[in-house]
Amino acid sequence: MRKIKLSVIAVFLIGIIRIFGTETQTYYNYERGWRGEVTISPENSMTSNEWDKFASNFVDNMKKNGKKNYETSGLTIIGDFKSITKLSKKLSWLCWQALDEYEIAYGEVYYIVIDSERTKTHIIVRIVKAEGSGKSFEWYGMQASYH
Repeated sequence: MRKIKLSVIAVFLIGIIRIFGTETQTYYNYERGWRGEVTISPENSMTSNEWDKFASNFVDNMKKNGKKNYETSGLTIIGDFKSITKLSKKLSWLCWQALDEYEIAYGEVYYIVIDSERTKTHIIVRIVKAEGSGKSFEWYGMQASYH
């Protein structure tokens, strides 16, 4: 159990470091009036069992560390992390826009951060179907409100 927690912490920290080193893309949906800034980072592929353990620990970790100050690249983040149980149409659309930048494959995992004015939404997705028009992913997400 300790090994899993350490690996979750490591992946989260590596994800944050990668995210700050990765270019943010801005996506527009003029029809709906949506705009979003998204950063995506590919992670290691995972089996279903690995994913379940990882995602559960990811959510637990974010909740435990949710009211801390994070200092990274000279930026201090003070936030309250809360689980999200359902993706809005806009968040789902933004995830797919970012994923469309990659040749996705079954089992691949991506760390996505969607930035809005007062919140950052952290979403970890695992591709469960990557062929044809029936593409799908499973996900876990946390939203941080910044003060």
